[in-house]
Amino acid sequence: MKERDDPLRLLMSAMRGGLPEDSRWLEVVDIANRGWLVPALYVALERNDCLSRIRDEVRDYLALIHDRNRERNRRLRAQLIDTLRALNATGVQPVLLKGAITLFSGEETEWRSRMMSDLDIHIEADDMPAARAALTKIGYRETDSAHNLARPDDAGVLSVHGLPNARSRPYLSGKPETWAPQVERDEVTARVPTPTARALHLLVHDMIKEGDYWRLRINLRHLHDLALLSDAIDWNGVASALRDPAGRGSLALQLLALRDLFGVDVPPPLSGGGVHKLRHRARLRAASKGPAASIARLIGRLSWGYRRFRESYSWRGAGDFTSRVRHNLAAPPKGSTL
Repeated sequence: MKERDDPLRLLMSAMRGGLPEDSRWLEVVDIANRGWLVPALYVALERNDCLSRIRDEVRDYLALIHDRNRERNRRLRAQLIDTLRALNATGVQPVLLKGAITLFSGEETEWRSRMMSDLDIHIEADDMPAARAALTKIGYRETDSAHNLARPDDAGVLSVHGLPNARSRPYLSGKPETWAPQVERDEVTARVPTPTARALHLLVHDMIKEGDYWRLRINLRHLHDLALLSDAIDWNGVASALRDPAGRGSLALQLLALRDLFGVDVPPPLSGGGVHKLRHRARLRAASKGPAASIARLIGRLSWGYRRFRESYSWRGAGDFTSRVRHNLAAPPKGSTL
């Protein structure tokens, strides 16, 4: 198969109006499903007046997922506004993260195209007790994780974040007022990160915290978010927070992926050299299917597992060690990660 015929590239082409052959649509829809981009694909086809040019069953499926996602996001947005109203009443202004930003400050065309699993917000440590009390008062209860809260009739979980993960902390610092200005909408207020701050958070979350830099994985939904934000991102500002080799390498890989897959104009000095280009190609291979893809994914898992053990593992017996190795090698990608 030629590189341009890879299903991932066919999906990217379809989102720009270049439709694949009818026989390839199942592959395109499959990778859009894996990357949580089906609603975004529908909106892109709609924008490019392509919906009437695709097979009826494909169009109907894309429309079904898009319409259900739009309705769910309406409910999530109502939940977010209700949550912010309760927090504001106690003087708390949380920082919105990831999809919550789109729901709060984006237009309908933006938020109906984005799939999300929960609402992510950040609350400063000093505000956490008051915030917890306010959320409990309106019916939120802890779920399987202390930072995940839920109510029976809501569309999704509220994920409340405090201090960044230990792997993320060296890259994410500063008071929210310096990188997340206050925004008022629908009679509630929240702090909304600047495009550059959003780019830094997404990059650190995926590449460093989740280990995609070592795992050779691609979070396609978040990469799409970066592509939409790219014109407003100060990439040199992002680079200034990523001073170590892992941080700079992570930035180079994401920039190469943005340029290659989404056609984003990225700063060449930040895109790395030959080693990063080889790693980028390995990520693309790992996102595909076949023996070569399986080998690339295995190499990525071994690399990430070695790093995790070297950094933080303490011996707890052969059984625990074997269990952790098995989990690391067998764990499937999370969410929209290929």
